[in-house]
Amino acid sequence: MRGRLAHRQGHACARREARTFPGETDRDVNAPPTATDRPRLPLAGLFVIALLAFALRVAVAAKFQGLAAPPDAASTPDQLDYEAFAWSLADGHGYALPDGTRTARRPPGTSVALLPVYWLRGRDFAAARIWFAALSAVACLGAGLLAGELFGRRAALLAALALALLPNHFYYAQHFLSEVPYGAVIALCCWFGVRTLKRLEAGSAWLLPALLTGLAFGAALLTRPQVAFAGPVVLLGALLSPPAQRGVRVRAVVVVGIASALLLLPWMARNQLLLGRPTLTTIGGFTFWGANNGVIAADPERVGSWMPVDTLVDAAHPLGDDEIANDAATWRYGREWLAANPGEIPRLLVMKLGRHFSAFRPTPNRAVYWSFAAGWLLVAPLVLLGLRRTWREARAGTLILLAPVASTLVTALVFYGSIRFRDADAALYVVPAAAAVAALLDRRRTRPA
Repeated sequence: MRGRLAHRQGHACARREARTFPGETDRDVNAPPTATDRPRLPLAGLFVIALLAFALRVAVAAKFQGLAAPPDAASTPDQLDYEAFAWSLADGHGYALPDGTRTARRPPGTSVALLPVYWLRGRDFAAARIWFAALSAVACLGAGLLAGELFGRRAALLAALALALLPNHFYYAQHFLSEVPYGAVIALCCWFGVRTLKRLEAGSAWLLPALLTGLAFGAALLTRPQVAFAGPVVLLGALLSPPAQRGVRVRAVVVVGIASALLLLPWMARNQLLLGRPTLTTIGGFTFWGANNGVIAADPERVGSWMPVDTLVDAAHPLGDDEIANDAATWRYGREWLAANPGEIPRLLVMKLGRHFSAFRPTPNRAVYWSFAAGWLLVAPLVLLGLRRTWREARAGTLILLAPVASTLVTALVFYGSIRFRDADAALYVVPAAAAVAALLDRRRTRPA
């Protein structure tokens, strides 16, 4: 009898430990956890790493672009739009094309991220590049905070340092691209989300971190709408929670959604008023058709990627001057081709996946080609190893971490595969990699002589 009682007590203790987060201490196994039961984050170390990341990014931008240089269309033409819209806003002409036409062809987050610099300094490219280097460094800080919240101090420092030195992340900071502000806000969003979860588990005040999660998620949506599928993933996770936790988790997700809407609705209302549709962006149809058509499917060099649709326009596939109508038409053309060619869909999906997870960025720049490959080939196996630990030790927190990554993957399958899509989430995928390395280091430290 005594043996069975001890066995049951051991299982009960294991269940209590499974509900806590790594790095927390269980002061009293009979007392409920509190919001103060959290790992002490190495804030000083994280700020030092963020400063290192900032210095590295400024140096890279100065060396390979020139701080005062305008955006380089040959490297990434998207940045021409982002920068031009930011200056149009700062100059009082609104979010408009050079001829004054109101537009929504790009989501506004990246341009709004540039806006404070242009308000304060005018069209100062050097100040804007330094600002983007700072935002990229904030992503390193966010990755460290997120890893530390889930897996302790060692993982926090490893995640921040890995992101600071990862070419797949710091490359984008030399350009005016959406990856830079998105990386910062999505890392902070997930950190706030984990803080919300821990407060829910502790039964303490969770409204403020939930609101911050929602605002950060709304900013991420306005920067890269590819993250939209993360919301349903987290909601599904809340609905599948144990009954005792389900209600409060669903309420928290609803609060996050409301806070996100506070940022989204003004932009969507503006588009309804000026363009006739409450959309986030009008570039989706062009991207969808450019990735799903007969020309690209027949090209072994480009299948699974994307092409401009100019050469696809003909009498059967016309486009006009109306931005909203063109967006709807291009969505329709892409769907019609898929419906007429269902046998091509499996091959397209496989090629999109291959491009999404590839280590080799298609570029004639050999330094970029090999640095990206080395970074991903080093990190990817650690990510897979770390996911085993993260799912076992912090399942709900891992769901928050992986939801944006899963959303990006779904977006790649719908549109096209790209290393850029994947590496926009670098601040998230370094966390399980850091958890894996931290576990290996802890195992070596505790191994008996």
